[in-house]
Amino acid sequence: DGNAGAAYGNPSDPLTPGSGGPADRGNNGGAGGGYVKIVSAGTVTLNGNGISANGASAASFGGGSGGGVYLRCKTLSGSGPIRANGGNSGGSGGGGGGGRIAVYYRSQQYTGACSVTGGVGAAGARPGTNGTVYFSRLPGAIISVR
Repeated sequence: DGNAGAAYGNPSDPLTPGSGGPADRGNNGGAGGGYVKIVSAGTVTLNGNGISANGASAASFGGGSGGGVYLRCKTLSGSGPIRANGGNSGGSGGGGGGGRIAVYYRSQQYTGACSVTGGVGAAGARPGTNGTVYFSRLPGAIISVR
């Protein structure tokens, strides 16, 4: 059918994983990306492969949408990427929509890249729409209540 996935959810407070791509006549779409939530009163260091909540590409139909990443910490550092990209389509399906990334920090020395790119559509099909990246500096100190 060639329709593509759109980004959905709250850009500043992602709460859900990505949804699976559509299936048609026994052809499965790609799985949706996961949901990652990290809340720390200290330092979060992202290195290496970083965080990935990508949607899966499909062999025969629509790509899965990117998932959600919510990160809140006192200090963010490192150079690992944060990704919530939509999956590519196969056959006749559209690409999965990009996911949501929201990062709240008090201070940061983070040099990594964030990506929420919509998946590529198959020939004649539409690509998924891009998702959102939201960074916000927190005022004052982070208080952790147990």
